[in-house]
Amino acid sequence: GTLTPTGVLPVGDGPQDIAFSTDGDWAFVTNRWDDTLSVIDTTIPTVTLTLPVGSEPTNMAATLTDKLYIALRNDDAVAVLDTVAMTVTTVITGFDIPHSLTLAPTGGYVYVVNQGSNSVGVIDTSSDSLIATWTIPGANWLADVDISVDGGRMYVGDAERGEIYVLA
Repeated sequence: GTLTPTGVLPVGDGPQDIAFSTDGDWAFVTNRWDDTLSVIDTTIPTVTLTLPVGSEPTNMAATLTDKLYIALRNDDAVAVLDTVAMTVTTVITGFDIPHSLTLAPTGGYVYVVNQGSNSVGVIDTSSDSLIATWTIPGANWLADVDISVDGGRMYVGDAERGEIYVLA
């Protein structure tokens, strides 16, 4: 079949990822090549704001508490956006080419794939701080991470090796 767009919204250069606010009224788009985040009012729909967020924003994870975590590849950091105030409140450092992010089902942690060190960083969402980094032995180019619905297992994809690591 064919899908016909009902509209086209201009955003920044190199749109990479899309995430939604808890209420669904806002969509956020990382613009990888111009270091910005486009904010779309989904009720209109129109791009209402473009924010600088850091160098080479890629993927995001949204919480149920009005926070958006944004991987900043070239800054080796993760920016935290307050989705009500629409401002970056914190930049968490200590990552190594952060790429993919996922939120734990409980909302207490964000897991971040570090492509530069083949590891997963753990952010505590209550303090917005990096509390641990777990290396995956034998990994070559980690690309994505997700958590099972019950929170019991983490799945991490290795794009170079064609493997998924299951961590319990």
